Amino acid sequence: MERTFIEHSEEQHLIKREIKNKIEYLSDLNVAVSQSLSGRIGAEISLNFLFESGHMIANAIKQYELGYFDAAFYSLRSILELFMLLVYFIEHQTIDLDVHVKKWNHLKHMDTYARMNAYLRSHSDLYINITSVMSPYFENLEELNKKLNKKFHKQSFHNFYVNRSHPVFGKKYDNDKEQEFF
Repeated sequence: MERTFIEHSEEQHLIKREIKNKIEYLSDLNVAVSQSLSGRIGAEISLNFLFESGHMIANAIKQYELGYFDAAFYSLRSILELFMLLVYFIEHQTIDLDVHVKKWNHLKHMDTYARMNAYLRSHSDLYINITSVMSPYFENLEELNKKLNKKFHKQSFHNFYVNRSHPVFGKKYDNDKEQEFF
């Protein structure tokens, strides 16, 4: 079958991949999410965030395999924002959780990841304690967030679709290294 102009335009610069351990990752993800269910009173809001994050990871894998690398990395970064938002909501649980959730749910202005992180670091004794005890984990999260931002903000020519498969500019693009990062 002959490719149409539209198909060519849509797929011209996509580099499709296969994630080798996809079934294992998705299975682990399913187990992790299902085992994260808690009977803790007041943590019910976290279920929606956990399930959504699980779907976003599965979607990111599919997007990456189809060649939509920036959408995949954006999905992964969005998961970090979801978890920061969840922590932010839970921190406000005793004070004004309903106010914050309504504001968020009605698409009102909400703080960014960085602002929520800064707020929690200066106002939440629990968050301060956890980030200090688990500092390597949180340092890795911050580094991951920075790397993901560079991918979907198109910082560097190798993050352009048109340069990834280009005979000259594409030489700086390392498919294996990116797939390992993903």
